[in-house]
Amino acid sequence: MGLGIAIVLPFGLVFFASGLLINAVQLVTLLLIWPCSRRLYRHVNYYLSLLLWAQVVFIADWWGGMKPKLFVEPETLDKMGKEAAIVVCNHRSDVDWLVGWGMANRVGCLAGAKAVMKKSSRLLPVFGWSMWFQEYIFLARNWAVDQAILEKGFSQLASYPRPSWLCLFVEGTRFTQAKLRAAQEFAASKGLPVPQHTLVPKTKGFVTAVHHMRHEVKAVYDITFAPVGFPMSMAGLFQGRGGEIHVRLQRYDIGALPEDDEGVAEWCRDVFIAKDKMLAEHERVGTFPEELYKPQPRPRNSLLITCAWSLLVWGLALRALVLAVASGHVTALSVGVTCGGLALLAAIMVFFLRYSQAEPTAVLPRRHQD
Repeated sequence: MGLGIAIVLPFGLVFFASGLLINAVQLVTLLLIWPCSRRLYRHVNYYLSLLLWAQVVFIADWWGGMKPKLFVEPETLDKMGKEAAIVVCNHRSDVDWLVGWGMANRVGCLAGAKAVMKKSSRLLPVFGWSMWFQEYIFLARNWAVDQAILEKGFSQLASYPRPSWLCLFVEGTRFTQAKLRAAQEFAASKGLPVPQHTLVPKTKGFVTAVHHMRHEVKAVYDITFAPVGFPMSMAGLFQGRGGEIHVRLQRYDIGALPEDDEGVAEWCRDVFIAKDKMLAEHERVGTFPEELYKPQPRPRNSLLITCAWSLLVWGLALRALVLAVASGHVTALSVGVTCGGLALLAAIMVFFLRYSQAEPTAVLPRRHQD
């Protein structure tokens, strides 16, 4: 992978040490607070998750050099972070979710961001466990099983006490050339417009979300990700090789959506047809409409939280090392255990990075300068 171990290990140690502590506190809140007050449980876990997710956003915003450019109407920007919304996105790169987290953090909604994940994700140490405590929805990718899970999950999230974003990657998978060809064949066989830059959306989850959350959320946010140059990866961000990504966000009042399920499904398909045309135009000119560009400065919370955790974890680790050396308790066994622990941590981090990877997508060129 070519990823320097000296880059991965320091972050991994801080993230997993702090994450295990946060997971332990989350478990206590689940056992003691959840049975008495779900509302209080969610408030407490809102801040606990912020202490964890901010470290991941730090990698993108402060270390990796990710440069998201948001294109949005002013009246929509004023409402972001102040209302509950269902978010539908295309899925172009390995880090679309992280771009979304960065956008949510810029409007004060990072800890309120939720998503629908595959079932295996909840087993990921720290990362998946915290998502489970945060009431993310985990699917088996079998509609006979998933329908009941979605209905229960959406009903629970509808009563969430803070403004939240429920993110749905309705294409069902990340964009690759092989999946695009399959989507084009499917669209042609069904008499649908043949996509060039998106996949055909799977509408069942979106329809279920709208059905169960229509009266609690205010809007649907349609987000279009358009990487400039080669799409980014988590490994690249750790190496400081972030890039520019354009984000077009459009808001639709949920009351304007059709009332019937088939109408909602058709609405979702129409959104992706328009999204495909928008991406074609973006590829041609290299940008979304410039008059909609709204610069969003990086919030300092992710930097401050990561620095605080780093000082605490590394301070305790160095203190333990100094005390061990001073007392003469450094033995071959303790050295072996320490090296084994670091090797295990490195293996876990490499697994995380590979877990986030997909088949490379096509390069989206920059606009040629005249």
